[in-house]
Amino acid sequence: MSYLDLPRLHFAGTFFSDPSTVNNDPGNFDMDAFDRAIGWDPERGGSWNPDGRHAFRFEGVTVRSAVLDDTGPTADPVVGLRFVTRGLVPAKLVDLDTDQQLVSEIFGLTLALVDAVGAILVEGTMRPAAFTDIWRRGTGGGGGDEAACAAYQSPLGDLRWGATSSSPLLQRLRDAAGDGPLSIKFNLDGYSMGRTGPDGAPNPRFARGRVVGTLGPAAAGEPAHTVLGRQFGSEVHPPGTTSPGFRPATGVNYFPGVLDAVAGRVRLDLGNALPVRPAGGPVQDIGELVLARRAGDGSVTDIATIDYRAPAWYEFTAGVVDLPADRALDADETTSAADGTLLLVARRPGLAPTVVEEVPVHVRADAFVARLDPGDQWTVHLHVTRRGQPLAGARVSLFLLLPDGPDAAANFPVGGLAFPASVTTDATGTATAALTAADPGEPRFFYSGDRREHVDGQVYLVSYQVEGVAQPNPSNVLSVLVWSAYAPDEPPTWHGSMRELLTRYGNLFPWMTKFGPRLDTAVYEQIATQREDVVHVLSRDVDDPRYMPVSRDMSTARRKALLTWLTTLGPDGRPLLGEEAARPRREAAAPRPAGEPDETASTLGGKTAAARRRHIAPR
Repeated sequence: MSYLDLPRLHFAGTFFSDPSTVNNDPGNFDMDAFDRAIGWDPERGGSWNPDGRHAFRFEGVTVRSAVLDDTGPTADPVVGLRFVTRGLVPAKLVDLDTDQQLVSEIFGLTLALVDAVGAILVEGTMRPAAFTDIWRRGTGGGGGDEAACAAYQSPLGDLRWGATSSSPLLQRLRDAAGDGPLSIKFNLDGYSMGRTGPDGAPNPRFARGRVVGTLGPAAAGEPAHTVLGRQFGSEVHPPGTTSPGFRPATGVNYFPGVLDAVAGRVRLDLGNALPVRPAGGPVQDIGELVLARRAGDGSVTDIATIDYRAPAWYEFTAGVVDLPADRALDADETTSAADGTLLLVARRPGLAPTVVEEVPVHVRADAFVARLDPGDQWTVHLHVTRRGQPLAGARVSLFLLLPDGPDAAANFPVGGLAFPASVTTDATGTATAALTAADPGEPRFFYSGDRREHVDGQVYLVSYQVEGVAQPNPSNVLSVLVWSAYAPDEPPTWHGSMRELLTRYGNLFPWMTKFGPRLDTAVYEQIATQREDVVHVLSRDVDDPRYMPVSRDMSTARRKALLTWLTTLGPDGRPLLGEEAARPRREAAAPRPAGEPDETASTLGGKTAAARRRHIAPR
């Protein structure tokens, strides 16, 4: 049951994340037109954090409660201890692409629980994961992304345990993990994008927000990034027509739960489900909140009331509740819960109740984000459940989402990603789909004067649903970046292809290079001097936080070409310089026809703005 099982601990505090934002605007990919003075200036260029380093870390995060069993929170010594980010370099948080900023991934996050003197009790590294179920959670103030909330779930592996004998909870967690990982889930909200406050003074909360989460066991064989259980949120939309970043009509977001038949409890995770007021603040009062079940004859029976209005309830519980809190369900109640439909009901005097139903038949991909070069294949595992139990023999349909509008759809390179039209689940309720990448060409172009520039590759969004069952959750989409084929000069030289490659990268990520208006021969000298250090970081695994490029924006083919250039040395022991020639302008394109849209309009802003831009339609 992953982090929802027992024992578990809940933590809360602050997170810091400073993504670079120059590459949010496709216009900045135009090397000739790019003005560094403007493109790197948050006031003049509109890029709110151009000097960002993509770092991600916890700050002031502590354990708020410990739950050993179904008697509720206990006074375990682990409560109050710090949950800290570790490592020589910080973890990295990066978007998939300028055209898909709604599945930001965390790479290389190492976390440790430490005691009062800094001794490590347990330390582990989170498997890279993308956020999901983003929505507009906050009400009553908070601009930009401050009102948004999203969730990460992943295994915490490569565990290194310290002295845990003083904490019954940690000892139980250690026994449950054995040689395997733990399961971590955390929600991020209240993120501040403002460099200054209302009074014009520096904002101490800039690039910071609230993190609240849970650490618990990880059962063998379970998915890494999703819960196999009861899934709630019955709002159904036509495929691809609603983007993450929305607020459901019920005011309650999608959330998972499990029926623990052995313990006689229903365990729900409401941490990313309930609205808060103001943004980043306490849970909003939406009335009496009740878990109920509906039988086949339509009758509704209450199971338990949720005490979410208690002070600091969210930070104390991370929104995870075990219901009923004061007793176990008897055998008949457990059977009724297993066979009936579970409901979350909010009741307010004088108003009709708000009802959030579970989705009886549900499908969700485990990993759902990929970066592919032409020829690469990505295997996706889709898990189908019926009322929380694996559903064998279910057919899952997959279909491509295209840009809205006939002209955009007609020019979309559909051949860049191939996948089956449908797959069928096995006895474990798992269906496997292989997605294969091909060269999409250079489809994302924009005009720079009388010629065209382009953004590397194409983003593909693939929706999926159980045949005959509408997909209720707009976050349940596969996001795939397929890079364009790339062929440098042979062998690669500075003047031949490397200067252009590094110029664009230097423009888009200014903290890495504060070079002049163009990468010139002086920069070649600097790179040649630091060659071994650059090779060191370029050669690392993509999951390593020390990997460069930090943003994961550079295709494998381009990175290999750069490595080839750095390791193929001339007689002077340096990378090949090549012959300098007048830099030609790119081949001129025909002037843009009257009325033809710019394929990649400016995309400045955060997740909330990105959500508003995503208009897609099923194919």
